[in-house]
Amino acid sequence: MKRIALIAIVFCMISLNGFSYTIKIGYIAPLSGKLSILGETFLHGMQISLDNSTELIVKDSNNNIAEAYNDLIQNGVDIIVGPFTKQNVSFVNEKTCSIGKTAILPMFYPDNACSGAIGYRYDPVEAARQLANIVCESKTSNLLVLYALELTSLNEKNAFLEKLHSCGINPDSEGFLSGRKTYNSYFKHLFMIHKRKHIKSLTDKETFKYYRYRNIKNVVIFSNQSDFIKFANLFNYYDIKIKRLFTTGIFTDSSIYALDKHILKKITYITPYYQYADNGKNLYFRHQYSQKYNQNPNQIAALGFDIGTIINSINTKDIYSYLKSIKDFYGLIGHLFFFDDAGRGVFEYRIVNYNDIKERQYELQHNKR
Repeated sequence: MKRIALIAIVFCMISLNGFSYTIKIGYIAPLSGKLSILGETFLHGMQISLDNSTELIVKDSNNNIAEAYNDLIQNGVDIIVGPFTKQNVSFVNEKTCSIGKTAILPMFYPDNACSGAIGYRYDPVEAARQLANIVCESKTSNLLVLYALELTSLNEKNAFLEKLHSCGINPDSEGFLSGRKTYNSYFKHLFMIHKRKHIKSLTDKETFKYYRYRNIKNVVIFSNQSDFIKFANLFNYYDIKIKRLFTTGIFTDSSIYALDKHILKKITYITPYYQYADNGKNLYFRHQYSQKYNQNPNQIAALGFDIGTIINSINTKDIYSYLKSIKDFYGLIGHLFFFDDAGRGVFEYRIVNYNDIKERQYELQHNKR
């Protein structure tokens, strides 16, 4: 009953606002092709939060970006949300600068963004810096950094190490090829793992000894979710004696909950959206999304919901100044605050540890009964 009441309260908070006119939103995103799942998921999340005081005009950025953009302008949109890809964002940014429109960019933020561009997105590099702050504050030592040899993970690693160096921590770091079937070989080579001889009558479990990084107690992994899960399983299988396993991974499915509890206890990760946070806004969002689309929402849908919620509160034609006036916004993907004249925002993301995961495991088991 408490949850139902909480959902009703949040619904009222989101629905009741002081619009004096209808805001026209132009949404331009990939709605066809291989990125269509992102465009559709984001749109679903945004539609849940928008109310009758807004008018939404949707265009597919994959057809003809110039034609789609011009159609939105001719329809007199007040604000543009999207697009997603670097090339299309550059086009919209250039056009938006020349006509004085406001655009919210949820995926990519250009270096030369004009004064009408607002960035609201998950930034893995910023998450890496926040993780580094945690390590610095806790004076974590004996640290090893593993990172995938691809652009996003490399940028995360570089930002992380730069921050660590500034607080006097200089860990070892090792790169690996992502998406290969050689994780086990790489892992055994990295730690110099060898099988130990044992008396079968005493134990049927294979036992191993490792000769490299024996003093390492804390490991950070910058990679996609699949890589992280594979490495976490290998730490557990070879019984590598670490205290904590850190990552900034975006966990969009439940594979992390299938990990052995011994390695789960060691995991701490920073996420842009913790799906099972027990608060009113999140409960409302999950309930509405699952009811309408018959699936649990991910961080892309949460991103859309947050942007829709912000747009709902706009009650002025000077949209850019209004958005810049938002100093604090506690959204589903984190706590946002603007910090510079260009309107760039920085997030404080949620830190999830074993206790959060344990609660989710209990929820999953309880629902199966």
